[in-house]
Amino acid sequence: MARTRGAPKTGAGRQRDSDTVCSGNELQCFRGLLHRCCRSLELSSVPEVVAGRADEVAFLTQFLCEKLSKRQSGSLYISGVPGTGKTLAVSKVLEYLENESGQDPFNVVIVNGGVLSTPKRVFTAIWSGLSGKKTTPEKALELLDRRFGTLSKDRQCDVLVVDELDRLVTRDCAVLYSLFDWTSQPGGPILVGVANTLTLLDDTIPRVASRAGLARLPFSPYNNHTLFNVLVARTQAYLVDNTPLFSQEALKLCSRRVSNISGDARRALHVLKAAICLREAAVLGGSSQSTVSTGDITQAFKSCDSGVVGAVRMCASTEVVALIALYVCVRVSQGQRQEERSGANVSMSGCLPLFCRYAKASGLDSQWNIEHSWSCLVTAYTSLHSVGLVTLSCLPPTLSTKLTPSDLLAWEDIEFVVGEDWTWGPDVLRVVNLEIADTDKSE
Repeated sequence: MARTRGAPKTGAGRQRDSDTVCSGNELQCFRGLLHRCCRSLELSSVPEVVAGRADEVAFLTQFLCEKLSKRQSGSLYISGVPGTGKTLAVSKVLEYLENESGQDPFNVVIVNGGVLSTPKRVFTAIWSGLSGKKTTPEKALELLDRRFGTLSKDRQCDVLVVDELDRLVTRDCAVLYSLFDWTSQPGGPILVGVANTLTLLDDTIPRVASRAGLARLPFSPYNNHTLFNVLVARTQAYLVDNTPLFSQEALKLCSRRVSNISGDARRALHVLKAAICLREAAVLGGSSQSTVSTGDITQAFKSCDSGVVGAVRMCASTEVVALIALYVCVRVSQGQRQEERSGANVSMSGCLPLFCRYAKASGLDSQWNIEHSWSCLVTAYTSLHSVGLVTLSCLPPTLSTKLTPSDLLAWEDIEFVVGEDWTWGPDVLRVVNLEIADTDKSE
């Protein structure tokens, strides 16, 4: 077994894992190194450098520095597909401004729209972050309107970061209007909205989106070169006998395959973690190779495409739309924001109108006569039943047939595949988020 060591800081500021050379149980030391590397690949792990996003970080830093130094309100709309480093860049810039920039103290409130039970609860979260007090959304909106409507030289600047802004869309767009309208008030905040949709504001609140004061910062998907740099930055600190745990060829293969499909860094990190697990298993089985190779990466892609995600990936487009319809139908019938729940079931008749609507949003309805959508739905759910993603109460299904989603199937699996594999994915997901938001609002 090769001896392993970690890596404290290099001259470039990289944090190396700080173990000394193993002198005892080398296998245990090696496994410890693998597990630490796995932790560094978690999405919750914040690297020291936002690799591949120097221009975006510079723009964001300049925007916030100017607003804070002049005590001006303003709004910045950050957009880009998932996995492009948007949230990470915002976190690192705020960390810099709070600790190293010499800026006067300012208030920061970070809200993730994806974890709120209803869109309007963003007001409760913001007010709680600023005041430390909780109240109803309606009262919180009133208090926030009063706060931002009054200019106070003694008050610190307020920076509001709203991630997953797409999840706050409602039919009347009242929540988004309120958030961006605050920035035009005398004591308004600096608002940073982060979304997965490039044209969200133009599609929902064009009057606000056309304001001259609204800055925009798009994050393009990672290309092969930038994604490779991201993976190197995440893994270069982990060494086996002074050799990187991941070979250059392995990282290049991973970055190339992911960038050719989506450019989603989350996907690449997931593959690297799977490759580490495969290498650990191989070493425990007697292999003398301790570094991750291209073969491990190839096997990792196969393992990541197996199971539920792999099963969804193998589905035809109509079957994927049918799964989306089933999710929304279950979500609406339960009246709670939960992706799936054991034992949840709905009827075919409840899924049919949703299936038609999402087929239209995706453009798939042009591929068949919409009058025959029922037969398409029957075919889709029968196929999904055969692979275990859905359970039908009877075959062949009728309008009253009950459907139960697999306990292993989560909305994140469907959303991941739809967003990564299908060009119509963003359009359908936007419609889904609107309908879920309307359901939340009515509760």
